[in-house]
Amino acid sequence: MSGIVQIHLHLRVVPERQQEFLAVCRRAFPIFEGDNDLRMELLRVEGSEDAFLEIVHYESEEKYVEDQARIDSDPTNQALLAEWRSLLSEPPTVVVLRAQAIG
Repeated sequence: MSGIVQIHLHLRVVPERQQEFLAVCRRAFPIFEGDNDLRMELLRVEGSEDAFLEIVHYESEEKYVEDQARIDSDPTNQALLAEWRSLLSEPPTVVVLRAQAIG
């Protein structure tokens, strides 16, 4: 099995829609996590009222690839993502991180 993969989504939320954004995250995270061997978390950027970092943790490259295919093909996931995107003030910046052996 290959190393861990993390997705970091740097987000800016429409200020007056933050409560809606948090509600969508409360609904969506358990659905995305489900039985998919991933964990999600949401962090607020210190010093900013509208900036967040959403982190998705995968245990392996294989789980990451499987999950991307599942998200792309599942109408429920697509609807949640569309709702989530509608609450952002700009497109997210997405950074994919993969484990790097050091020895």
